[in-house]
Amino acid sequence: MIARTLLAFTAVAALALPAVAQTTAPSATDAVQPATARAQSPEEQARLQALGETYHRAPDAAQTPEELQATMRLNAEITARNDAAAKQESADQAAYAQAQAEYEASVERGRAERLNYEEGVRASEAAQRQYEADKARWEQRVRDCNAGVRAACLQPGEAY
Repeated sequence: MIARTLLAFTAVAALALPAVAQTTAPSATDAVQPATARAQSPEEQARLQALGETYHRAPDAAQTPEELQATMRLNAEITARNDAAAKQESADQAAYAQAQAEYEASVERGRAERLNYEEGVRASEAAQRQYEADKARWEQRVRDCNAGVRAACLQPGEAY
């Protein structure tokens, strides 16, 4: 079973090897050219077309004044949208930071309230223990007094 799996894997790898060898790694020249790029050489255009690229930027001299104006207008619109998006993102980040600060303050208030509550519970439990101890001593004095121990019948601090 293992031998068959290994054999199948080897066959698939052998078939895929030529395709992998023909694949070229992207180079730095494949990057998008800036808007002010110069006209491409015919060799560069052929290479890009071979890669499936169909767009190429025409030099400014090859464009009509109307095309240049339309391009400038579109670029201005894109710049305005980008600026508006940047402002919105900045406002969103500020709102997020504000909400985060409010949340952290709320968490801190909750933690302080929990600590105060726990302190109150500890104080209440201590008072309950003290009450139970005082009551147990009083009940013992009552039993002693009923049993005839006269000193137990006196209030604390009283003498005969």
